[in-house]
Amino acid sequence: MFQWPLRGALRRVRARVGAATLACALAGGVVGAAVSQEGVSEAALKAAIVANFFLFVEWPDASGGFRLCVAGRGDTADAVLAVQGRMVKGRAIETVRLAAPDLVPGRHCRILFIPASAGRRAAEFAQAAAGSPILIVAEGDALSTDEAHVVLSLDERRPVLSINLTEARRAGLDISSRLLRLARRVS
Repeated sequence: MFQWPLRGALRRVRARVGAATLACALAGGVVGAAVSQEGVSEAALKAAIVANFFLFVEWPDASGGFRLCVAGRGDTADAVLAVQGRMVKGRAIETVRLAAPDLVPGRHCRILFIPASAGRRAAEFAQAAAGSPILIVAEGDALSTDEAHVVLSLDERRPVLSINLTEARRAGLDISSRLLRLARRVS
């Protein structure tokens, strides 16, 4: 049986933060849930949140697999890649690292995660996915909500979401109202 790499870290968080807050965070209710400084790393927390977006987004072709593509390298990119094999809605998440923006169209990504470490290439990756039914998730200042559908950052270890609902709908994505309620900003 596959064991999610963060299982031990999540046990420590459960002990420190409490089962209700952890359940809320893993279910996507992450905006108001604080995580202990001694708990999960910021990169692991962001990875868990990104993986949970599969629970709250519907794609035009519901029959496809859950492929999560990662643009670039760095701690957060590596943590997102580590969710490989995690089960969501009865399907295993498949993760793929993309070395170049021109690889985005042929990879059949459901989510494209662009970490802050992507630097100047972040906009190139977003442009390669633009108009496709791919949820573009950017870390922190990697992109603005004009370029990404979701911008994920942490404020004092509290996850903060900004969602560009107009562009997500234009790409054929349906974002759950439960996720939209958690966002600090929806445009």
